[in-house]
Amino acid sequence: YYPADPLLRSLNYTAVMFIDTKHSIALGGNDYYLSPRELKIMLKSKRWELQSHSRTAHSIYPINKEGERGTFIGNKLWLQEQERIETDEEFKLRVEADLSGSKNDIWEAFGVKPRAFAYPFGDYGHISKNYPEADETVLGISSAIFSVSFYQYRIGSYNTNYSSGDRQISFAKRISVNPNWNGEDLLIALSNTERKQPSSQTDSIARGWIKIWGSSELTGKSLLNQSLTSPRGSFFLLEGSGSWRDYT
Repeated sequence: YYPADPLLRSLNYTAVMFIDTKHSIALGGNDYYLSPRELKIMLKSKRWELQSHSRTAHSIYPINKEGERGTFIGNKLWLQEQERIETDEEFKLRVEADLSGSKNDIWEAFGVKPRAFAYPFGDYGHISKNYPEADETVLGISSAIFSVSFYQYRIGSYNTNYSSGDRQISFAKRISVNPNWNGEDLLIALSNTERKQPSSQTDSIARGWIKIWGSSELTGKSLLNQSLTSPRGSFFLLEGSGSWRDYT
């Protein structure tokens, strides 16, 4: 907030702060979490809006008897007193209570009705350690409480939010901006994600290849040519090709 707000003011921009309501409201904030007083100042400036980042999910918790720890939203928790892991229903009720509770916290403290949610640690259950069905359960819960939810997109720089079945744009990616970027770097990262048509013209789609593993290079009219230094092969994907179905 403190380094960003002067820039917002000078550029006449607005921004969103996703808040952890346990630390920022119930516990009054600290050196890391904004306090209710600071959040009220932000709202009064009209440069900021407040949305939810959960109530208690911005920490990690025990997820098995051995004491392994995992995210609050992405995993079933270990119930120490009962010496067992949560049931499916207990998981669902806990996540529902946290998300709806955070929404109510913001409304009661600031008179604001949140409509957006950002998943703590970027985990919506898709990388669960002990509950394979977590993602579908979590997405169902969040879409019933919030009109849009955001997760951190970590592969490459960014990828456009294409519609995906019934989820449409209610399930959205958020970009992680490299602190070393300038304005041009940001524009390149965003333009790389524009929807691309299959083409043999390297000039139009040479940028935006994301390396997953191995090594390859652009040569002649070929988009990708496996490097001889990587006999195991390679795996790259092209930003903006999310709508493609068949590849050569």
